[in-house]
Amino acid sequence: MLHRIKACSKYDAKILETATVCPNCGIYQTEDESHFGYFIARLLLPVAGLMLYLALKDIWQNTPSRIKSGIMIFFAIPIIILLIMGLFGLLGLIIM
Repeated sequence: MLHRIKACSKYDAKILETATVCPNCGIYQTEDESHFGYFIARLLLPVAGLMLYLALKDIWQNTPSRIKSGIMIFFAIPIIILLIMGLFGLLGLIIM
């Protein structure tokens, strides 16, 4: 009886295709998922930002600078946190 072999999703060890847990590292094996939804969201997010900019640019010009600074910080902090998390995620993938 022939058994099909696949690679462990974490360490690329050879395991049976039907295995749900890697016998070498104990990591649960997941099916390949489509990331099409994330792709569409990444395309639409800049478009939504541009639409908001065009709709609110007249209001933005009349806004006091200290309020503008607060708004920029409010939006910048989550973006910076996501970038740092992504960097650590990449480093984790590279190291392991």
